[in-house]
Amino acid sequence: MDLPAIRETFVSRYPEYINSVRALNRETRDQLRITHLFDKCKLPINKSELFDYLDTVPLKYAFFNLYLDERSLEYQILNLECNLLILTPLFGKLVNYGRLASYYKALTVMNMDNGSLYFRSEGNPGEANLSSSRNHTIDKLKTMSRDYESKNGEFFIDIKNYFNIINRRLSCFEIDPNYAKNTTKEHFIDVIKKLYNDKDDILSINLLDLYLTINAYILNIDVSNLFRYETIHKYDEFVQNTQVERQKLIDKIYSSIDNF
Repeated sequence: MDLPAIRETFVSRYPEYINSVRALNRETRDQLRITHLFDKCKLPINKSELFDYLDTVPLKYAFFNLYLDERSLEYQILNLECNLLILTPLFGKLVNYGRLASYYKALTVMNMDNGSLYFRSEGNPGEANLSSSRNHTIDKLKTMSRDYESKNGEFFIDIKNYFNIINRRLSCFEIDPNYAKNTTKEHFIDVIKKLYNDKDDILSINLLDLYLTINAYILNIDVSNLFRYETIHKYDEFVQNTQVERQKLIDKIYSSIDNF
């Protein structure tokens, strides 16, 4: 049996059939590719993407860790830790950098026996270095993020650097021309919901305020003095008195994403 001859005869008699099969195969491949892109583009930033990006040396970079510390049967502590690194290129050259690393923490202590809550925020200027080489600076950035997958809790970075990373997912722009901006907005709202949701009575407004103020600093947005506190003594009163300023700050940060 001469299969090539049979194939040639079939194609010559029914060319429209072959073309339709080819079109169907191409459509199926395209559909599978789009489905794959949807799944891929919804994935969170992975460690490889993060570390590749840090090689570019972002001048302002913040890294957050949200976790629950069940210290005893009586007390549970909800913590949001933040590492903030600020870099300054020296003498206009991208060879050496001045570096300031700061550490911040907001926590809510819950007494499981009587239901009482205690809120506290604290900060530490941390270490300063007048001059570091580019390689040493990159190593410091990566050291800050080394526990990205090695500790309990949830890790995320500030929204400006989050945008810069997913903006490198070029294939994702095939399914959404505004992929990076839209995804960053979704991410920002998701983090806010994790840190504070008054409908579910998750009373952790100081964790949200820490996240907002760090992002505002990185985006050069002024922050009201209302958020600069160590402890909250009258929680409901504090939330009520700062509600308008807090919503303005959320709106400013959200709107700034359009200018990225």
